[in-house]
Amino acid sequence: MKKISSLFQGINIVAIIGVIISGVSLYINILRQDQSESRPLVINSEKHLANEDIKAGDDTKASAKYSTCDAESVSMSRTGKVNTEITFLNQRDEPVKLYWLDYLGNRKSYGSIQSKDRRTQNTYVTHVWVVADTQDNCLSVYNADEQPRVVEIH
Repeated sequence: MKKISSLFQGINIVAIIGVIISGVSLYINILRQDQSESRPLVINSEKHLANEDIKAGDDTKASAKYSTCDAESVSMSRTGKVNTEITFLNQRDEPVKLYWLDYLGNRKSYGSIQSKDRRTQNTYVTHVWVVADTQDNCLSVYNADEQPRVVEIH
């Protein structure tokens, strides 16, 4: 019986070490992404990420913390202590809707952004924003961080 008990303890230790190693690997990948070249986020209607330069005349270039729409169901805003801003550039031929995800993960409307228009939105670090089409279908989920960012919507 002692051999079986020792075997299970050994398995548990191996599992814990595996989880720790996975977490460290994820953290390293996040750091690498944060240190990548600063560029705007481009959201395509096909719901994937592509990096391109901001159009001429825009002096801010920044990377963005982007998530697919699958992340909306498990996302919510957290504390609102550190101010930041996001500029949304709507390059689509139709308006898009902007939503803030509240502290329970519910959408709160922040109106529409007309075609070829922009909106600079004051927000807080850790707040979550959803860009949707006119039928409320999610196009992207964006997590605000400390640096002001530009999100270009295609």
